[in-house]
Formats: sequence, structure tokens, C-alpha cells
Amino acid sequence: MKSLLLAGVSIAMTAVSTPSLAQEKQLTPDVFKRAFVKIIDEASDGCWTNIKEAKRYAEDQFELAGFPVDREMNEITDLNEAEIVIWLTGKRRDNGICFGSYSASVNTPLHFEEIDKYYIARVGAGASADYLNNENANTAVLNAIKEFAESWPNLPPSQ
Repeated sequence: MKSLLLAGVSIAMTAVSTPSLAQEKQLTPDVFKRAFVKIIDEASDGCWTNIKEAKRYAEDQFELAGFPVDREMNEITDLNEAEIVIWLTGKRRDNGICFGSYSASVNTPLHFEEIDKYYIARVGAGASADYLNNENANTAVLNAIKEFAESWPNLPPSQ
């Protein structure tokens, strides 16, 4: 099952990056009927304190990028829908410095006709970064969200 999921991701990534497909329609935010932002907060000790602001900011940035963001949606229920996942881990060291990592991806259902199975898989490039800060990851996360939204389906410039 894992190999099928990875195959689906590889197929999706190939459609984005293969030069011979330049004449065909490329993967863009408007291929989705609806999308929602999903936040996964695995930070502790006050290393991420603007979670609600980050979600609202991500919704705004992805709308500006052309995604049909549905702020009431909280799960994928149909093909051509997407979840935009923002995931942060982190904790505070004894010296008071927060450290951890951030990742973001756009996930959508992929259908494999031969076996009639659906899998949720990442499409386009994902983004990830580590952070180390005296206070928290708040500003770094907002900057990363903006960069990811503006560059998707390609890698953000800093990746």
C-alpha cells in the first residue's frame, strides 16, 4: 500500500515538472473544487503561540494564490478537493531557545482505477524548514506560509 501511495506522489510530481508537458495544462490551484487549511500543532513550551492567526493567514495567502479556500471545510469528501497542511513541531531547550521544524503540503485524493482505491497524497512540491529562535516560531511560520502559497506547486525559493 505504501508503494502505491509513493507511486501516486511520483506521478503527480512528474506531471508538474516534466518539460515535455509544457503544452498541456499544468497543476494550478484552480484544478481544485474546494480546499481547506489543516493545522497540526506539535510544538510545546510556547514555541508556537499564534496558531489561529497562522491558520487565518494561510487561508488568506492560499486564496490570493488562487485556491478555492472553504473556511468551514475540515476534511476531504470528494475528488478534486485539497487539504493544505501546515505542521509545526518544536520545544524549548533549557537555555530558553525554541527549536523545531515546519512543513507544508497540499494533499488530494488520487484514484487508482486498476485496483479501484483512493489514497490521499501530496501533489506539487512540499516545503519544510528548521527553526531556532529565542522567543518562538511565529514569524518564521507566517513567512514560510506566504512563500509556500506563492510558489506552489514548485519548491519555494528558499528550499
